[in-house]
Amino acid sequence: SLQAEFYHPSTLNASMKVKPTVVGQVVKNEDGNYSIAFFSPHLARGMYDIDRGALQRWQKNKKLDRNASARLRRYVGLLELANMKQGAFWRVLDHLLKVQKPYFETKDLSRMLAVSLRKVAAELQFAPSTLSRVFASKSVMMPWGHEMLILDLMPGQRRVVLEILDRMLAANPDHLTDAALAKRVAEEHNVHVSRRTITACRHYLDHLHRKA
Repeated sequence: SLQAEFYHPSTLNASMKVKPTVVGQVVKNEDGNYSIAFFSPHLARGMYDIDRGALQRWQKNKKLDRNASARLRRYVGLLELANMKQGAFWRVLDHLLKVQKPYFETKDLSRMLAVSLRKVAAELQFAPSTLSRVFASKSVMMPWGHEMLILDLMPGQRRVVLEILDRMLAANPDHLTDAALAKRVAEEHNVHVSRRTITACRHYLDHLHRKA
């Protein structure tokens, strides 16, 4: 919203094509779980409640003509579309607040869990492209004040493995075989990948560090 953009401007890279909208901040509740304090009233309001019975009675009492009835159906359709998007937004955020709790607690990117946008979309019965549009250019503030795109809270498995390996190799400079690393990643992070995946990720990290 315009209010969110003016009062809570994004601090992310100014070179991005579309400046993100900061929707709120992740906060820790008294019970130890996390929720979002929304900056935008539009996002905090929830969904529209459509009383179809009352709507039909009103339409009948008003004796709307064909054109007026068609306009009313279009308006109701827009509300239903808004509810669908808002419902997807709320449900995915609720899922992320639960699964990424270890990251919120530690600030450690290697503690972030892999989240498949395709699987989440299938569970919610949405197309992945729909969820991508819902969350496009939206960000949240972490509990410690760092801004992050919401889509970055849904990392693929490869990104998670890269974060784990980067920290693991930095903390253990002695050479470890790829098989040994795959075993440690599974035991310590419950992420199960093949030795070949570990090999590919190590090559990528080596190349990245040489460039740096």
